[in-house]
Amino acid sequence: MLVNDNGCPFCNEFNGRKELSYFEIMFGAKYDIEERCILETDNFSCVPSIGSFVEGYILVIPKKHYLSALTMPETHLNEILSISRILSNFYSNYYHQNFLIFEHGTSNIKNVGGMSVVHAHLHFVPCSVQVISLLSEFDFLKFESLWAAQEYYLKNDTAPYLLLKDIDDSYYLAISENIPSQYFRKKVCDICSIKGTGDWKEYPYIDNIKKTLTAARQFGLEKI
Repeated sequence: MLVNDNGCPFCNEFNGRKELSYFEIMFGAKYDIEERCILETDNFSCVPSIGSFVEGYILVIPKKHYLSALTMPETHLNEILSISRILSNFYSNYYHQNFLIFEHGTSNIKNVGGMSVVHAHLHFVPCSVQVISLLSEFDFLKFESLWAAQEYYLKNDTAPYLLLKDIDDSYYLAISENIPSQYFRKKVCDICSIKGTGDWKEYPYIDNIKKTLTAARQFGLEKI
């Protein structure tokens, strides 16, 4: 379940082997993007996503190799909430929009479903449309916090999951053995952008990556 033959692409990119990362090999040098990290904390790097079907689409990725957000320790979840507050300020003041957070994750390396990269990465997408009602293929449970969703998941299952923070600031969790690859990406793209262009492998949206990098610099996001 690796994007290339050099090992985990995120571990390479954020731990001193950037030249072996999928992004660098496929896009970095070709499109003159020397550095795509726009916000860094002790445990996370935040980067514009390949396949940014909207400007401001950011991945929040742990530097250490965890399978998913819901398998990370409490300290990391606290840090995610801090990052969320920073990006919320960015989205509301620069893009004048709310935002979604979503992840397709697992706690079992032998049961990953349609995951493309088995290294935790949370998708932050500016959006002003509530999407939970449009995700009818799965039965989502509602939680008031990220910790509550994690507690439920770790006590009840090891199957792949779909995690969503909608614009109402509630968290929604669905657990299923049959989650299609890029389920959230394609659904949200059809709502927020050009329908049918949510597959990052086919539509990398390099221009939006560059626009997000420029916006982050103008707004003052930085490595902290």
